[in-house]
Amino acid sequence: MADPERNKVDIKLDVHDDGSGVNNQVNSFSFKYHRVLLNASQDTVYETCAHEIVEQAFKGINATMMAYGQTGAGKTFTMVGGTQSFEHRGVIPRAVTSLFDMIHSRTDMTYNVKVSYMEIYNEQMFDLLDNIGVSDHLQIVDDHKGGVQVKGLTMVGVSDEQDVLNHFFNGENNRAVAQHSLNEESSRSHAIFTLHIEARSRIESSERITLSKLNLVDLAGSERVKKTDTEGAGLEEAKFINRSLTYLEQCVVAACDKNRDHIPFRQTRLTNILRDSIGGNCATLLIANIWGEKVHLDETLSTCRFAQRMMRVQNTPNANVHQDPALLLKKYEREIKQLKQELTMHDTLSGRSRVVYDEYNDDQRGALKTEMEEYLEGRREDIELVNIRQMREILGVTRHIFREMKQKVEDDLKKTYDLKEKGAGPASPSVERPEMGTAGEEEVGEDGFAVGRAPDGAAPPESPTVGSPGSKAGDDSGLPESAYDDTTQLAATQQVRQPRKRIPRAEAYEVFKAEDGAEWNTLVVEESSALIEMKRSVKALGEKLNNDKYEIDRLKDLIDRKSRERSNEADADSEAMVIDEEEYAAMTELKKRKASYRDTFEKLRSGKHKVTDLQASVQSNKERLLEEFDGWYLQTYGPEPVAAVKEENSGPVYGPGGDMLDPDEAFEKLEVERIMENNPQSFAFTQAAKHKATMKGSLAAGRSQGAAMRARNRKG
Repeated sequence: MADPERNKVDIKLDVHDDGSGVNNQVNSFSFKYHRVLLNASQDTVYETCAHEIVEQAFKGINATMMAYGQTGAGKTFTMVGGTQSFEHRGVIPRAVTSLFDMIHSRTDMTYNVKVSYMEIYNEQMFDLLDNIGVSDHLQIVDDHKGGVQVKGLTMVGVSDEQDVLNHFFNGENNRAVAQHSLNEESSRSHAIFTLHIEARSRIESSERITLSKLNLVDLAGSERVKKTDTEGAGLEEAKFINRSLTYLEQCVVAACDKNRDHIPFRQTRLTNILRDSIGGNCATLLIANIWGEKVHLDETLSTCRFAQRMMRVQNTPNANVHQDPALLLKKYEREIKQLKQELTMHDTLSGRSRVVYDEYNDDQRGALKTEMEEYLEGRREDIELVNIRQMREILGVTRHIFREMKQKVEDDLKKTYDLKEKGAGPASPSVERPEMGTAGEEEVGEDGFAVGRAPDGAAPPESPTVGSPGSKAGDDSGLPESAYDDTTQLAATQQVRQPRKRIPRAEAYEVFKAEDGAEWNTLVVEESSALIEMKRSVKALGEKLNNDKYEIDRLKDLIDRKSRERSNEADADSEAMVIDEEEYAAMTELKKRKASYRDTFEKLRSGKHKVTDLQASVQSNKERLLEEFDGWYLQTYGPEPVAAVKEENSGPVYGPGGDMLDPDEAFEKLEVERIMENNPQSFAFTQAAKHKATMKGSLAAGRSQGAAMRARNRKG
């Protein structure tokens, strides 16, 4: 029984009497928490529980929110919510909205936000923002501050709330879900959506950076196989889920024990990633979801016990403040300049005003060079050394004088001797050559042979150029005045001509691509073909990488098994162990496979970067093609609109440029106006949810391919 007023949960179990009349088994339990919510709305859940955690992340403190509980208890609905209704959105969309509201309220600060989204499925990590689906490049490493991060995980820069929600819903479409008796869409993986926040002041020292991350974790639900009736692949998924949650509880228990020196975070990838959140530098919130039905009391009791243990974990959250090296360098340069000014003032008061601390200019170097030449020639007895700057300049001037002397000696030798051939004597007198470029005379080349004689009248006819007598001032066409006048009249005639008879935009677009826009269209087609080929190449590299990984694991198992067998069969007195041919071949093949794996991985990473660049280029060229088409369409057919959308008792709908909108564009415009009029805050969420539905439909065809790839990864 949940009691929201006292923030308590009371559980009473039915205990059967064994007939002895004595029953020492505990059948009633009471748990007290920070907050207990019963039949609460999504808004209540966020405002009472999660809003404070988002504020902590905004202030520069690492924060984590995770939903824990039995499968079907409502974890995913609590964290994600329903995309069909704005009121039913979950903690994650609300946290994004709240975070950007806080960012917009701080005009004295500048913020840079990035997002990442990953899932842990069958103890393998997958990047949900990466459509390739390869997981081998993800590694859990320690950062320089002792924290944890996932190396190779995609981090996308975002600018507003809608951008974040678009990436989040794209990742949701890639998550692994399945159906069983307790839940139609049960999450079969642990999902971690992270917001990386970088903040710096616009007013104070800008080299001071505050870095924080907000982990929003949707854990897979613990389940009992006899209740869910899972089998096959679902049974394997349940084993991995329950095992990772068991290790998570062990880590929580160890963190609560002050006498424990070691906490087994590295047992699973989930606990390894979340080790900052359990007893580390992180503000952590656990939302425990429980069933209210009597049949699930045993699972409810386990969830309540875990939540109570989690309350005993002592975290030490504090702000993560770093210094930007580039900005620190600029700060140090300013301080050095100020110190130089102070030294200059001190030298002036001490009668050493000629001492220079900055770099010498040309005049100062010239004067120093004169002094050094006099010193080297013996006309000056000594040069007073005043500081290190002067000594460095003296060395530089000396090197310059040495190079000049060396060059002078080489030039004198070249004038006296022919140095092209070894042992050559004095250079022969120079041969007089005729003047070059005279019309009607033979031009003599550099080696003394004639290069031909220009025929009489071979000079090209003068062509008018910019500013020449044959062209108008300011005109770069290169045409004579008469041609210029005719061209001007022709241009004027073209400007006043009547537009063509209007045809539908779709037909006009095909005409434009075949004629005026052929160059842009060809570029788009070629780059699209290159993008498709590159994606195929990346896919093939991913499959090859998985095959190499599978072979590496298989060969390692074979070598380990052979080693164990050899150790068991060897005599105790034997000093040397001989490997058989099969093991030697396996070791050789393993070395080749590892080299192939490294080479393929580098090619795959390079291919992914090329795919990203091609996608951006294709999108840019498509937009340019549409812009060129819009201008061509307006110039060819004129601005007169044609009604495209008509509703009952209403006229056509126009776009910002005055053009008529097609039915889909008109409906989209009216829908946006309705949302902005009724609830402007829901605009970003509604657009992102619509984008999710579109992407989900487009990904349906590729779902089978992703399932096959994951099956190969599970085998590996």
